[in-house]
Amino acid sequence: MKFCPKCGKLMIPRREKDKIVLICPQCKNTIEVTHSVEVGYRVKHEVEEEKRTKMAIVTGTERKLTEEERQLLEDYYKVFLETYMEAEETSSEEGSE
Repeated sequence: MKFCPKCGKLMIPRREKDKIVLICPQCKNTIEVTHSVEVGYRVKHEVEEEKRTKMAIVTGTERKLTEEERQLLEDYYKVFLETYMEAEETSSEEGSE
Protein backbone atom coordinates (compact mmCIF):
# COMPACT_ATOMS: atom_id res chain seq x y z
CA MET A 1 0.00 0.00 0.00
CA LYS A 2 1.12 3.48 -0.76
CA PHE A 3 0.03 6.73 0.84
CA CYS A 4 -0.12 10.15 -0.80
CA PRO A 5 3.03 12.16 -0.03
CA LYS A 6 1.00 15.41 -0.04
CA CYS A 7 -2.03 14.64 2.15
CA GLY A 8 -1.40 11.15 3.56
CA LYS A 9 -4.53 9.43 2.14
CA LEU A 10 -4.40 5.90 0.76
CA MET A 11 -3.63 5.97 -2.98
CA ILE A 12 -5.98 3.97 -5.25
CA PRO A 13 -4.73 2.14 -8.36
CA ARG A 14 -6.30 2.99 -11.72
CA ARG A 15 -5.55 1.85 -15.25
CA GLU A 16 -4.94 4.71 -17.68
CA LYS A 17 -4.39 3.60 -21.27
CA ASP A 18 -1.56 1.04 -21.06
CA LYS A 19 -0.17 1.86 -17.61
CA ILE A 20 -1.20 1.73 -13.97
CA VAL A 21 -1.17 4.86 -11.83
CA LEU A 22 -1.93 5.51 -8.17
CA ILE A 23 -4.36 8.37 -7.59
CA CYS A 24 -5.14 10.11 -4.35
CA PRO A 25 -8.93 10.40 -3.92
CA GLN A 26 -8.60 13.67 -1.98
CA CYS A 27 -5.96 15.81 -3.73
CA LYS A 28 -5.85 13.93 -7.06
CA ASN A 29 -2.08 13.52 -6.87
CA THR A 30 -0.93 10.78 -9.27
CA ILE A 31 2.09 8.49 -9.23
CA GLU A 32 2.93 6.14 -12.10
CA VAL A 33 3.51 2.54 -10.99
CA THR A 34 6.53 0.93 -12.60
CA HIS A 35 6.02 -2.59 -11.25
CA SER A 36 2.71 -3.54 -9.65
CA VAL A 37 4.38 -6.41 -7.77
CA GLU A 38 6.73 -4.00 -5.99
CA VAL A 39 3.86 -1.85 -4.77
CA GLY A 40 1.62 -4.79 -3.93
CA TYR A 41 -1.25 -3.74 -6.17
CA ARG A 42 -3.01 -5.86 -8.71
CA VAL A 43 -5.52 -4.34 -11.12
CA LYS A 44 -8.48 -6.64 -11.56
CA HIS A 45 -11.24 -6.26 -14.14
CA GLU A 46 -14.56 -8.01 -13.60
CA VAL A 47 -16.44 -9.12 -16.72
CA GLU A 48 -20.21 -8.95 -16.46
CA GLU A 49 -22.03 -12.28 -16.68
CA GLU A 50 -23.92 -11.40 -19.87
CA LYS A 51 -20.67 -10.43 -21.63
CA ARG A 52 -18.90 -13.70 -20.86
CA THR A 53 -18.57 -16.23 -23.63
CA LYS A 54 -19.55 -19.71 -22.67
CA MET A 55 -18.68 -22.75 -24.70
CA ALA A 56 -19.52 -26.38 -24.20
CA ILE A 57 -17.36 -29.09 -25.67
CA VAL A 58 -19.16 -32.37 -26.10
CA THR A 59 -17.24 -35.49 -26.99
CA GLY A 60 -18.12 -39.09 -27.54
CA THR A 61 -21.62 -38.46 -28.84
CA GLU A 62 -21.15 -39.86 -32.32
CA ARG A 63 -24.21 -41.58 -33.64
CA LYS A 64 -24.50 -43.75 -36.66
CA LEU A 65 -26.54 -42.52 -39.59
CA THR A 66 -29.68 -44.37 -40.46
CA GLU A 67 -29.92 -45.92 -43.90
CA GLU A 68 -32.36 -43.19 -44.94
CA GLU A 69 -29.98 -40.40 -43.82
CA ARG A 70 -27.07 -42.09 -45.56
CA GLN A 71 -29.08 -42.32 -48.80
CA LEU A 72 -30.10 -38.65 -48.58
CA LEU A 73 -26.48 -37.59 -48.10
CA GLU A 74 -25.38 -39.71 -51.04
CA ASP A 75 -28.08 -38.20 -53.28
CA TYR A 76 -27.12 -34.69 -52.17
CA TYR A 77 -23.46 -35.39 -52.90
CA LYS A 78 -24.27 -36.69 -56.41
CA VAL A 79 -26.39 -33.61 -57.22
CA PHE A 80 -23.65 -31.35 -55.89
CA LEU A 81 -20.99 -33.01 -58.04
CA GLU A 82 -23.17 -32.83 -61.17
CA THR A 83 -23.89 -29.14 -60.58
CA TYR A 84 -20.22 -28.45 -59.90
CA MET A 85 -19.09 -30.24 -63.08
CA GLU A 86 -21.66 -28.33 -65.17
CA ALA A 87 -20.47 -25.03 -63.71
CA GLU A 88 -16.84 -25.95 -64.46
CA GLU A 89 -17.69 -26.86 -68.07
CA THR A 90 -19.63 -23.62 -68.54
CA SER A 91 -16.83 -21.47 -67.13
CA SER A 92 -14.18 -23.22 -69.25
CA GLU A 93 -16.32 -22.73 -72.41
CA GLU A 94 -16.76 -19.02 -71.62
CA GLY A 95 -13.03 -18.65 -71.03
CA SER A 96 -12.13 -20.18 -74.41
CA GLU A 97 -14.37 -17.81 -76.42
